[in-house]
Amino acid sequence: MTLTQTGFAIKPRNFRKTLTNHGKRAGIKVTPRLLKHSAAMFLAKSQMPAQHIQILLGHSYLAVTQNYISRIVTQEGLQISHRRLSPRVRI
Repeated sequence: MTLTQTGFAIKPRNFRKTLTNHGKRAGIKVTPRLLKHSAAMFLAKSQMPAQHIQILLGHSYLAVTQNYISRIVTQEGLQISHRRLSPRVRI
């Protein structure tokens, strides 16, 4: 359990609000889900075993983690292809 400086448990709503506020001050969009997604993508690209990523993300089943990683890789590949092949780039 993570505690605040005053010794109270951090509530998910307060964590999200604090994280969002820090992101705004830094001029970036940041949410807990975005952090989870970014961490999973980084770990998958670093070739960390899916079982380890499963534990870190808190997934009950390995199939969920593999599906999550697969979607990340597919989405990123589509974005790269779109940037390379988009007619807008050729204008």
